Amino acid sequence: MLIRTHKFYLLKLLIGFRIGFLSIVNNVFNMSCLKVSILNGFNIQIELNLKYLYSLLLFLKKHSLYLLDMLTDITCCEFLGFKFRFLLIYTLLSVKHGGLRLILKIKTLEQSFSLLSVTSIYNSANWSEREIFDFFGLFFLYNKDLRRILLDYGFSGYPLRKDFPLSGFIEVYYDDTIKKITYDNVNLTQEYRIFFFPKNT
Repeated sequence: MLIRTHKFYLLKLLIGFRIGFLSIVNNVFNMSCLKVSILNGFNIQIELNLKYLYSLLLFLKKHSLYLLDMLTDITCCEFLGFKFRFLLIYTLLSVKHGGLRLILKIKTLEQSFSLLSVTSIYNSANWSEREIFDFFGLFFLYNKDLRRILLDYGFSGYPLRKDFPLSGFIEVYYDDTIKKITYDNVNLTQEYRIFFFPKNT
């Protein structure tokens, strides 16, 4: 009986979440939501316009129906050659509502001036935003600590971009003559070879 009651409560919460969210999108956010779908169980995915990201996250965290009080991760994907080159994926979790999980997908340009930092809403976003800036070069406005987190401060380029060369631009090695770590431009002893394979194989 207890299990059935719990399942009914979760089902009611899920239905209320979808109806409530769609109502807010229609009335407040000016149809900024592109797509709402249930992945599996209580994992909900939403594709959203970038300019409504900050206000929607603030609403979802504070509203008693959702209480998505934990930002677990921000992931970045690159689609080289497309108009919207980068895709940001925000994963939110509600501890109070039995592990309700929400996935927000945001498409953004390479140089976007409307990509706001959400560190004022979720403190945990700081490290994720710094990592995305470090490897992809996306700049989050109003992030007070946006600096490289894993690479050197003088590192040139963003290594997880698909147009970044595999060898990089600078090599780091220990120089035994001067007894310290040295930076130098990459010098390849042999150029990259391009192999062509028959189409039938």
